[in-house]
Amino acid sequence: MRKGLNRPQLKMQSAASLHTPPSAPSSVADPAYYGRERSSLISRIPTGTHIICDLGCGTGTTGRRLLELGKAATVVGAELFEPAANEAAKYYQHVHVGDVESIPMPYENHFDYVLCGDVLEHLRDPYALIRKIRGWLKPEGRLICSLPNIRNWRILADLIFKGRWEYQDSGILDRTHLRFFTCRSAKSMLVDAGFAIESHALLIYGRKKNLLNRVTGGLFIEFLATQVLLVGAIAPPAGSATNSGSEN
Repeated sequence: MRKGLNRPQLKMQSAASLHTPPSAPSSVADPAYYGRERSSLISRIPTGTHIICDLGCGTGTTGRRLLELGKAATVVGAELFEPAANEAAKYYQHVHVGDVESIPMPYENHFDYVLCGDVLEHLRDPYALIRKIRGWLKPEGRLICSLPNIRNWRILADLIFKGRWEYQDSGILDRTHLRFFTCRSAKSMLVDAGFAIESHALLIYGRKKNLLNRVTGGLFIEFLATQVLLVGAIAPPAGSATNSGSEN
């Protein structure tokens, strides 16, 4: 997962960096870290002249790819680390520099998609940001977000059998993570903010774990997955039919 939030001695990326002091040392300025392409988010967006907000845009690799693929006409970003933001500004219409929880972003019914790739787990109050995002989106807009899966078997095994809950420089227990989510709790966060879960996916990394998931018919997918990916649509008015979400 992302690094560098509230801990200036660690690396950071993208919107995870939105809480790292701007005076962070040069060790955080890892081009590969800031330049990761969020392919799992990109794949959820169809071709079209969309207006997209990329929270924690890093150097703008994801937005640039969306533009190249014809999936976006305009991309707006937000990034704390100014050198990365300056690089993203070469491709994005505008990049807001600062803490995404406090910088002014005066949008209303503006975006077709808002992307939060490994962002929400680093925030003090991700629930409040999700409510803001709902207002930024057009009525037919979508929120696409990925989060680490705290229900991963390795985390549970260490806790249950070894009594260990040890933070690390990266991964699900990244020292910069302030919030922890399962697939169910991540869905609830979006639903409580006025979204309907249009689709969800549990992302498994590694050939052996993917093979085990196939062999077991997906029975243990929530324990094998490293990340949760959600696509949320603005929920219809109360009383209307809603989509509770399907695995994608």
